[in-house]
Amino acid sequence: MEKVEKKILIIGLFISEENKHLILRSSADRLAELFTKNQIPIITVSTKVGRLPRLLDTVATIIKQRKEYDIALLPLFGGLSLVLEHILTLHLHMRLNSFRGKN
Repeated sequence: MEKVEKKILIIGLFISEENKHLILRSSADRLAELFTKNQIPIITVSTKVGRLPRLLDTVATIIKQRKEYDIALLPLFGGLSLVLEHILTLHLHMRLNSFRGKN
């Protein structure tokens, strides 16, 4: 059986052709660039500028690609974004617990 190389999930706001004139590069975007240059496999999410679309995109990625990553990096900030980050952390925690329960 072939061993599948797991990736690192990096959660944040990433530059795309559609949003490059609206945002500045985030720390997550810069970290992803460093990992890519060093051939470290990653999954990035999200390029959505609005908080709610980004939250939905991120939750969908956490669920859909749950078998493709072992580590998730989620930068934490203060204010309203902390609530969104807490929701994402809960989803990641549920994913980890469901994975442990199946082993």
